Amino acid sequence: MVEMAEELLDLALKSKEFGKKMEYCTKYLELNPKDRDVWDYKGDLFSALGKNEESIRCFEEKAKGASLNYQATGVFCGTEEAIKWFNAVLKEEPNSAGVWVGKGQTLIELKRFKDATVCFDKALKIGSKINELAAWAGKARALLYLEKYEEALACFNNSLEIDPGNFRTWYDKGFLLFNKMGKYEEALTCFNEVLEILKMNPDNEIVNMAKNRKKSAEQRLKEQER
Repeated sequence: MVEMAEELLDLALKSKEFGKKMEYCTKYLELNPKDRDVWDYKGDLFSALGKNEESIRCFEEKAKGASLNYQATGVFCGTEEAIKWFNAVLKEEPNSAGVWVGKGQTLIELKRFKDATVCFDKALKIGSKINELAAWAGKARALLYLEKYEEALACFNNSLEIDPGNFRTWYDKGFLLFNKMGKYEEALTCFNEVLEILKMNPDNEIVNMAKNRKKSAEQRLKEQER
């Protein structure tokens, strides 16, 4: 049973097709209905497709397994008060990788980037693959703000190795390559990945962002050829 569940989760993460990801996540959750992190992941998939009602139901399922302290962090999302709540949760659940990731993401919003990397490193030591991909991507964003671009790129690559269908990480990697490292051809590949993955939902806001970045990358490459 455990091996089957792990295989289903791995299949969900490795696929670049939303339909397949949904299918495998659903089957996984039938075996592990209390896995908050996978409910969160599935909710994000629905959100990416513009299916907000389905997304909300997934987040409600996630909340069922969470402590009252953890649920309360959402009320103070992105604030110093949220950090206090995360710390309270971590006293009860010190090995909850999802909570460490949430705290790290909040610290990024608060521009406490070094502190955020510490949280993501904690999550990487104790988390499942779902937590690992979020922790690698979060750490990459923190390192980007700290202007540690090569390290950030390595973290983005680690995240995409786990989930090659994560369009947000492809976009962020492309942004890093284009804006900070001047690697336009590699950036172009990233933006093309975003557009391919999101072809089922061309109305997603990141689609237009990726299209604009793609045009800019193509223009820079033409300028280099002259």
